[in-house]
Amino acid sequence: MNRLLTEAGASMTGIPWNRYPRPQMVRKDWLCLNGSWNLDCGETRTQILVPFCPECLLSGTALQPGYGEALKYSRLFSVPKAWSGKRILLHFGAVSRTAEVQVNGIPAARHGESYLPFTADITEMLRPGKNLLTVTAVNDLSPRHSLGKQKKNRGGMWYTPVSGIWQTVWLEPVPDSHITSLRITTGDRWAEIRTVGMDHGTVVLNGREYPLRKGAARIEIDDPHLWSPEDPHLYPFSVRC
Repeated sequence: MNRLLTEAGASMTGIPWNRYPRPQMVRKDWLCLNGSWNLDCGETRTQILVPFCPECLLSGTALQPGYGEALKYSRLFSVPKAWSGKRILLHFGAVSRTAEVQVNGIPAARHGESYLPFTADITEMLRPGKNLLTVTAVNDLSPRHSLGKQKKNRGGMWYTPVSGIWQTVWLEPVPDSHITSLRITTGDRWAEIRTVGMDHGTVVLNGREYPLRKGAARIEIDDPHLWSPEDPHLYPFSVRC
């Protein structure tokens, strides 16, 4: 089978996907950790381009890890001096399937269902200057799975296997008290925005400010511009705390 690159893949340079990875809770200060990582897999020691999985041509490895074989990622990073005094969060968009994360040899996170994003507070593990980040990922790729990206042979949904880190890794600084998630509920003429982690602040929508009361702001919307597949209109807003 021929392995082909798209035009964009063939001309890719720099750090891949070097843009804030979440559509919500976008923060001004952040640091993308995508790019070249060290990778150990069995007897193979190589470089891999994160966030592409090792089976992917764009990863630069085209490895085919065996069932239950550990992928050991590592890289050095430094925290910007401007972040001094803040809490530092380490985010993973997704790792397949389990992940054990260490910073400077200190356990930071252990995640057993890493198809979902997860976060670790690494503030107390950091040192001045260079820090070592390691991730051990194991994807069982079990033949018990009938379909999908856990199966070595394509079929059903026509996925190829996906192992290891396969979405963006990034750092961001936050205050000790900060928003950890948002919950948004809407009706035909109203929206309610709830913040988890902070119960005070202001929601700004269409240039108007709405105070958070006990972590919630209910907003009445006159003449709403409703979303539809033909007209997918969205209302951007920001939260200040």
